[in-house]
Amino acid sequence: MTGYAVKTEAYVKDSPGETGNYIKFNEFDVVAYVIHDGWRIGKTGDYLVPYGSMDHTNSTKLMYMLANKTYDADYINTYGRCQSNSDLFVLVIALLIWTIGIWMVWFKARINQLSGEVPNGWKGLLHLASSMKSDLSATGIDPTALSDDQLRVEIQRHLQGGTVSALNRHRHCQN
Repeated sequence: MTGYAVKTEAYVKDSPGETGNYIKFNEFDVVAYVIHDGWRIGKTGDYLVPYGSMDHTNSTKLMYMLANKTYDADYINTYGRCQSNSDLFVLVIALLIWTIGIWMVWFKARINQLSGEVPNGWKGLLHLASSMKSDLSATGIDPTALSDDQLRVEIQRHLQGGTVSALNRHRHCQN
C-alpha cells in the first residue's frame, strides 16, 4: 500500500504592497538591534543586525528580518500560516474515489460469485477452450487447418480479437 507523507511548514505573507507571496518562516532572522545611522560603519540607512541565539522570553518585542526588511511579532502572528505542501482535501477525495472503486470491483465480483459457479483452474481452462471452439465453429473457422499466424488473423477479423461471449460462458457453465 502506498503511504503519503504530508509535510507542513510555517509561512508568512510578505510586506503589504509587495507581491503577496508567502515566505518560509525559517528564512527569517531575529533582529538583535537596528543601527539607524548605518553610514557610520560603512552601511546604508537603517542597518539590521541579526541575533544569533536570542532568548525568546519577551516575544512581544521580537522583530524578524528578511532582505533588510523588518517584521514585528504582531505582523508574524497575523499573517503567518501553516500550510501543507500537498493539498489534504484533494488527497482525501482521491482516496475516497479509490475506495469506492475498489468496493465496486469487490461487490461486482461477489455478485458474480453468488450467481453461479465461476470455473477456475483446470475446469476454467476446459470451459474457455470449449467456448473458443464453439465461437470458431460458429464463424466457420477450422483451427486444425490453419497455422498460428493464420488463426490469429482469422480470429482478429471474424471474432473481434477473440472475445469470449457471456452467452457462451453461461451456456457452458449450465451443462
